[in-house]
Amino acid sequence: MTAELDLSERTREKIQNKNGAALFVDRDGVLNFERQDYVKSVDELKIVSRACEQVARIAESFPYIFVVTNQSVVGRGIISEDTLKEVNNAIEKEFFNRTGRRIDKIYYCPHKPEDLCNCRKPKTELFERAAKDYNLDLSRSVFIGDKDSDEEAAKRIGCGFIRIKTNTSEIIQEASVSV
Repeated sequence: MTAELDLSERTREKIQNKNGAALFVDRDGVLNFERQDYVKSVDELKIVSRACEQVARIAESFPYIFVVTNQSVVGRGIISEDTLKEVNNAIEKEFFNRTGRRIDKIYYCPHKPEDLCNCRKPKTELFERAAKDYNLDLSRSVFIGDKDSDEEAAKRIGCGFIRIKTNTSEIIQEASVSV
């Protein structure tokens, strides 16, 4: 696929006009560049070229956009939740400035993998919270991610999945969406 997000007609038809649906988006590696040493401040935040615009194009078919992200940087004590919120606010602001569309909410897991929580992807608690908060039908939703754990989360909640090549806006796998 090209970086221009040329979804097939079939995929576009499947995700059109879906009440109760949402577009879920991973954060690091999809919207912003993933760093080996984590994004620890707004100064370290770098948005992937055209990522916001590509997500907004897909989101035209969805009433809601949610970011769902693992942020063990908090659980590891590297940054505070306040700093994480500053970074997330910067992403929301940049997304709006580039697209004119708002991210409805950012759901994050602050735990380390060894904490064995239920909110760390590929577990589904973050998606379930969004479904409860916004009365969503997860089976009518799509998740954009770059990792196997993102794809596994999508399978567990029964939604479509679009895989993006990490730190690019290039689609390498289109959504499989049930209608």
